[in-house]
Amino acid sequence: MEDDRKVTPETLPAIVWREASVITTELLAKLYQTDEARIRQNFMRNAARFEEGKHYFRLEGDDLRSFKALSISKILSRNTRSLILWTERGAARHAKMIETDKAWDVFEKLEDCYFRPREPRFDAIDEISSSLERLPLYLGVARMVIIRRLMFSTAYTNVSLRVGVLHFRDMTKRNVLIADGFIRRVEAGTATAEDFRTIQHNRNRLLGPDAQLKLIED
Repeated sequence: MEDDRKVTPETLPAIVWREASVITTELLAKLYQTDEARIRQNFMRNAARFEEGKHYFRLEGDDLRSFKALSISKILSRNTRSLILWTERGAARHAKMIETDKAWDVFEKLEDCYFRPREPRFDAIDEISSSLERLPLYLGVARMVIIRRLMFSTAYTNVSLRVGVLHFRDMTKRNVLIADGFIRRVEAGTATAEDFRTIQHNRNRLLGPDAQLKLIED
């Protein structure tokens, strides 16, 4: 769970899921100077106006375990079984529902300082990941080998290149989240053209255009 120190858009700890900056219900309530019950109530009463993957992510099971393993600040109870993370659009929708000047003022600051910072920020999520945090990636690569019938080395290298490194051990905590999202898209057959352009770009940058490396094809 979050600590009791004052939370502001400028000091908000970086929370990332599926390559997007997100925020928990507890933090959002603190920032908007309301309570969590009101946030949840507004969500339940207006569920049709919220689209999963666009306004929020619901984490359970393996997703929640992965998030807990990579959670930087102590934002979760160990007993949490389900978690909703709000995206920028979700935070905006809640500000509109709360309808206070304070909520809108805070959301504007969130846009500038958190969701779309003008200056790069360094947070604990940008620290090098641990071997335990990288473990799900090895399991994901193993699934890619089975599903896409790839050599392990090919799948491993493509996942590494997707985040701009050659080895898993060089990944930051943020890189691990991005790599995990890519693996899931490959498994589901929804990997994007941008995924493959990024891999190609990083291959040329790190290995040179003449490198003999099989790439996963779109």
